[in-house]
Amino acid sequence: MFERFKLLVLVMSIVVVLYVLVGSFLGKVVAKDETYKNISIFNDVLKKIQDEYVESPDFPRLTDSVLVGLAEGIDFYSTYLNAEQYKQILARQDAPASSGLVLSPQVGYYRVLQVLPGSPAESAGVFPGDVIEEIDGTGVAKASYPQVSAMLRGAPETSVRLGILRGRDEELQEINVRLKELASTPPQTRLLEPGIGYLKLIDIQEHAADEVVKATRFLLSNDTRKLVLDLRDCCSGSYTEAIRIADLFVD
Repeated sequence: MFERFKLLVLVMSIVVVLYVLVGSFLGKVVAKDETYKNISIFNDVLKKIQDEYVESPDFPRLTDSVLVGLAEGIDFYSTYLNAEQYKQILARQDAPASSGLVLSPQVGYYRVLQVLPGSPAESAGVFPGDVIEEIDGTGVAKASYPQVSAMLRGAPETSVRLGILRGRDEELQEINVRLKELASTPPQTRLLEPGIGYLKLIDIQEHAADEVVKATRFLLSNDTRKLVLDLRDCCSGSYTEAIRIADLFVD
């Protein structure tokens, strides 16, 4: 009797394991089938264009457009760059001078999220909420986020001309921003009241976590028992440093 019971348990266990394995396998197969189905649709459309369009299309350009659409379908910050675009970005992304603007990509334009204190953009009169539609006379509606970021960098003392819409204005304002090298802005600290410290981050550049440690120690030396960490409008900088700062406060 006991042997039969063990056999039954063994058989049921095998059934459960097989069910899990087969279910997992079928799930992966279905996922792959969906992917291949989408690729099949792409191939069908491509063949349709090739067979029935009035003239022979430019297939390299067509393929680039498809890849751009695929990447940008993820989010506004994702994009596909061809070799020439990537080369142009590499030539400017390490340029030492910048505008001090932090932008948010939207449909057809870029909105200013943050203007770093003491930056060329602040001196030129650019404000958060401004809409950038042109850079040096070139529309940015179809420009990717990496391309626009690179266009706002260059050699010190070179100028970038921004075409900006502000508020309900219907005409573009032209604002010239003279680029310069920006130093990281240290955290701002003060005591709100006895025992309550205030620490505001402007941006999160290299060594920002070390600056936060110094600022926190300063506040603690002044008998701070509670701390207000102000991250409002802080939306640029190093991902790695941001994680280091979070590790200081979050287990």
